[in-house]
Amino acid sequence: MIVYYLRLIKNNIPNFFTVLNLVFGSIGVVFIMHKMPMEASFCIWIGAVCDLLDGLLARLLKAYSKFGEQVDSLADLITFGSLPSYLMFFLIEQKENSFLLASVSLLIVIFSAIRLAKFNLLNNDERDVFHGIPTPSSALFFSTFPMIQCNMECSWLNYLFNNTYFMLFSVLITSFLLISRLKIMAIKFSNWSWNANKFKFLFLFFSLCLTILFKINGVLFSYVLYILMSICGFR
Repeated sequence: MIVYYLRLIKNNIPNFFTVLNLVFGSIGVVFIMHKMPMEASFCIWIGAVCDLLDGLLARLLKAYSKFGEQVDSLADLITFGSLPSYLMFFLIEQKENSFLLASVSLLIVIFSAIRLAKFNLLNNDERDVFHGIPTPSSALFFSTFPMIQCNMECSWLNYLFNNTYFMLFSVLITSFLLISRLKIMAIKFSNWSWNANKFKFLFLFFSLCLTILFKINGVLFSYVLYILMSICGFR
């Protein structure tokens, strides 16, 4: 009996972090309702950490389950689809006071749902390389908007990210990239060998350097680096 419960706990450790992802995504939506975009952005970040941990722990503990896979997609849709969509809706409407313009941001959650559905239909051996940018990457990109808008250290970025047309363009191009056939590097590790993961290690190293040097702007630069490395075939 004890062995059974220990195995049950082990098998549900990844699911615990999946549910945490869902919890913080839901809290982020509440923050948007209370006009707190910065706090909502932090919820995306925490959700991304939980999403990373649930996959990592599932592989380490070999605790895979159909239930966990389904809950993971649902949590991703909330945290990395709905939350960034509502975040951009709030920022655009606050800037222009236009419901119609702000409604363009709903494309994020629509295309995120399509992206996740397509991913769920793939075989496991087809998931080593993403087709289209993953929803966490898209959400992390949008999470930088309220932070950069309040950051006066880099004036040109501050001006750009406060521009309504740039926000709309970002929504449109990211929505397209979510369902594109562009091959994107998957930051997943089935083993820790250098030869199999050298580009992933290099990306993580340069991302850390960029974040230390440029703080929140470094996260944006890391996102651009991620796309460029994938386009250039460094996967």
